[in-house]
Amino acid sequence: LSISLFTVLGLAVLAYVSISSSVIGKESLETIYEKNVVPDNEITNARATFDTILNDLIRVTSEFLPTGQARDRIPKTEQKMNEFFAKALKSDFYTEPSLKKNLNEAYERYTQKIAPNFKKILELYGKDKREDIGDMAVEIEADCRYITQRFENISKFTNQRVKDISVEISGKLDKNL
Repeated sequence: LSISLFTVLGLAVLAYVSISSSVIGKESLETIYEKNVVPDNEITNARATFDTILNDLIRVTSEFLPTGQARDRIPKTEQKMNEFFAKALKSDFYTEPSLKKNLNEAYERYTQKIAPNFKKILELYGKDKREDIGDMAVEIEADCRYITQRFENISKFTNQRVKDISVEISGKLDKNL
């Protein structure tokens, strides 16, 4: 009887530890994935999309990319960037002051310096004058680098936060066992 009681008690403790670890694991995955990895992927995609603006200008000037292909990408790039900023500016992910600051700085520079040039870039691609296209690349390069740096800052912060959360989760799981 005491062996059966001891076995039942042992199984109950094991079940508790297992359930507790599962709850911690579920919450941890949600915190890491939904609240950090997904937004970071959106930032990475936005950065890659944004980088095509300057890269296409340079590639067209260097004759590595046809102007028609670059011209066709501008409206899509503009749309994707507008969608990214519209979603990001409403997202709870950016409530942390450092993230909010970097997002707002990127958005401000984008709306003031890059977005107004889309029409001009389209016109330059239509005229296919490589010297003028190169001049545009030089004109917006510093602003593009500034915005890209803001995206990098956000990604670095997020990656560090995921590492910190992972360490915290490992501690909870170790403590639970």
